[in-house]
Amino acid sequence: MRPIILALVILLALAPGGGHAEEKHVAVIVDTSGSMKSSDPARYAVQVGKILADLIGDNDVLTVTRLPRSGGCSDGVDTDLMFRFDPKNRVASKRDLDGRIQYAGNNAFAQAIKTAAQDLDRSPNHQRMLLIVADSGGLDCPAVSNPDLVALEKSGVTIAAINLGSHTGAFDTNPAFDFAVPAPDAPGLIDALAKVYQRFLGSDQVQTGRATDSIEVDIAPLVDEAFLVVAADGPVDEIESLSGNPGATDVIPDYRGGGGRPEGAMNARGVIASSVW
Repeated sequence: MRPIILALVILLALAPGGGHAEEKHVAVIVDTSGSMKSSDPARYAVQVGKILADLIGDNDVLTVTRLPRSGGCSDGVDTDLMFRFDPKNRVASKRDLDGRIQYAGNNAFAQAIKTAAQDLDRSPNHQRMLLIVADSGGLDCPAVSNPDLVALEKSGVTIAAINLGSHTGAFDTNPAFDFAVPAPDAPGLIDALAKVYQRFLGSDQVQTGRATDSIEVDIAPLVDEAFLVVAADGPVDEIESLSGNPGATDVIPDYRGGGGRPEGAMNARGVIASSVW
């Protein structure tokens, strides 16, 4: 069976005055409750962290926090729940993440939120986001977790959720969240991630969709960076630049050490990269 190939393009406008992009700290909380076995059998939620790992810079911070197997609303910080990506060794980090994320247990978000919040507080000068990827349609202890989330939001952290399914559930009506996006299937998850990252970075344009034999992107003159993420749920051939294309002259499959096959990035100077799920 031919693998599903999905494309995500994020275009970033040139910073005023030629300034450099602000360093980022992205914290992802993955719902690892037992219900995810049926709602996400292909483990697409885990790929959110892997895709973001190819988009962050060497000085950025990316963490993925799982839920405890069991727990209550009053449980405190547990750093053992958190996995920190090494931007200088992205392939090994992605492999390690796969082994750490197992779907079992309850929807115990409170402890994971406290853990991620404490870590985000350590980067007050970074552009920061907390992203929850879940199938729960809401939090188990909003009375406890919402004050933590509101405190983060007041300090400048973007609070977002991607809910696996056709709706966003209680995430959309929870005032602690800036926004929530549904992800009904694999293409929907890529589209949801694109919308979340677009809003976080202030991107002017995002394009998503299934890819067949070619991927074409129009890049405006004032775009400073253009990230092309190509994600596949099985083996695919190498990505090649079409002849006569001045905007993508170099193909670097291991861009930023991402791993060498479709999931990666292309910048406006013509670099394309990819790695497989």
